[in-house]
Amino acid sequence: MTGSGNFKRLVLVVLTVLALSVSGLSLVGSFTQTQIQSRLELYQTNLMLRATGELDLPPDRPAETDDPIAVLRQQLLGDRTFADARQQYQAFREKAALSAEKFIRELTTPANNRSANSEASDLATAGPDSDFDRLAQQLRELAAVDLRLGLLQARLGDSTAALTTWQQLARLSASVPDSIDPQSFLSDFDEIRENLALLWGNRNQITNQVTNQITPALPPAIAQGIEDNIRQFLGGWFRNASLARLYRLQQRPAELSLLAAETNLQAESLLLKLAAVNLIPGLALLCGIISLIVLLVQRFLKGSNSLLSLASVQWTVPWTGETIWEVFILGFFAIGQIVVPLIRSIGLQLLGIQPSTLTGGTQAGIILFSYGLMAAGSVLTLRYAVKSYLPLPEGWFQFKWQNGRWLAWGIGGYCVALPIVILVSLANQQIWQGQGGSNPILSIVLENRDPVAITCFFLTASIAAPLFEETLFRGFLLPSLTRYLPPWGAIGLSSLIFALAHLSLSEVLPLTTLGIVLGVVYARSRNLLSSILLHGLWNSGTLASLILLSSR
Repeated sequence: MTGSGNFKRLVLVVLTVLALSVSGLSLVGSFTQTQIQSRLELYQTNLMLRATGELDLPPDRPAETDDPIAVLRQQLLGDRTFADARQQYQAFREKAALSAEKFIRELTTPANNRSANSEASDLATAGPDSDFDRLAQQLRELAAVDLRLGLLQARLGDSTAALTTWQQLARLSASVPDSIDPQSFLSDFDEIRENLALLWGNRNQITNQVTNQITPALPPAIAQGIEDNIRQFLGGWFRNASLARLYRLQQRPAELSLLAAETNLQAESLLLKLAAVNLIPGLALLCGIISLIVLLVQRFLKGSNSLLSLASVQWTVPWTGETIWEVFILGFFAIGQIVVPLIRSIGLQLLGIQPSTLTGGTQAGIILFSYGLMAAGSVLTLRYAVKSYLPLPEGWFQFKWQNGRWLAWGIGGYCVALPIVILVSLANQQIWQGQGGSNPILSIVLENRDPVAITCFFLTASIAAPLFEETLFRGFLLPSLTRYLPPWGAIGLSSLIFALAHLSLSEVLPLTTLGIVLGVVYARSRNLLSSILLHGLWNSGTLASLILLSSR
């Protein structure tokens, strides 16, 4: 063992400890984070509400049975859109309130013999991204949910519940220490809550008792202020329903008619988008279920001659586990979790940019640039690690464009992956109960419709990620592990590492499942283009769904 070899191993050991510590902390940290799934469900609910084409009151008459749009609406939405939306918002509100109350208790519990007021005082003067900001974000989210839940209750004819809902946050705010002053970040919600109560109840009674009385008319100046307030705080169906209520009370039939026409036009467009987005995955899901049944039957009947058999899968692996160690610790974890974040942080500091002030397009551009740096560093490390073994034995890193089999494997693999991953994800939700974190990029995609941001997200998720991750995890790691494990074991372990690399506990099980399908597709096709196509289709489908859900 040479001195340079010893030094190299020492460096790898240090980097391993450092990289695993950083990654481990990220995984542990994700345990207390909420999944994005519940938020996605709310986005879907909002989209379906808009697709109804209705406003603050049910339609005067049933839709024509021979109207194709009405038929499509019935098939996609059913008859319980508003009732289901209310249940969805109530469930989300209960979880969010429990989370906020728990956080408030943690903040107000004395620690290390310090008083609760001292803790709260420190909290109130903390800097950006402090616990104060987290509490403010949680309570503002609750306020926004209360606004929408109340509107749904009013739409379903329960104005009493709506008025009560719009007062809920005041009771929650009362439990916050005075030194934090919750009104400093909730006061701007007071006006919109009063205005909504004015539209659906008696303004003079909302702080004392619940009433079903409706104010018959509003002075023009007050009405204009309410309209501006509605447009500022509400969006989608919630904004349109509130404006419709205002126009009815003000007896403004022209504006109401125009609003109804615009709402109906938007609803028809959304219905067509929903149909298109649901059609392709729906057909793929059906094909996947059929294909999966056929594959399982074939595996039972043909055994080692079936498509799922990996008996003939083998690679000649010229390197040892130390090379695998070097590539992943130095090229992936160290560069991806330490070097690239450090470069990004230093760059923002030198430019004097606060991360919280970045636009969606800039965030997306930084994500693409950071991913490119990580991928380039990892590929260069891989190239250096295997350089001494060139030329590589047959079967390594194959990109075969000539025949079309890679298309069949990629598309077929995508179809088969859909029912399997969906089933695993449903079970996974029961395990984590909304906790375990999610990919932070998903939230950024939901909040941004900037074309530059969408383009950057597409380049990152649908092109860069499949190319890089399939080359590293399927092209290098999976075959390398066959030196020590049988093919199925290598596929399973490489898939688990692939899932853990995404640093989200709640996604480990679904991503491991997806990784297994990717591994089988690559092992059987012996062509990286197959798994790259499957991976790209999967990420593109997710991205398309997020873009649709975030449509304004």
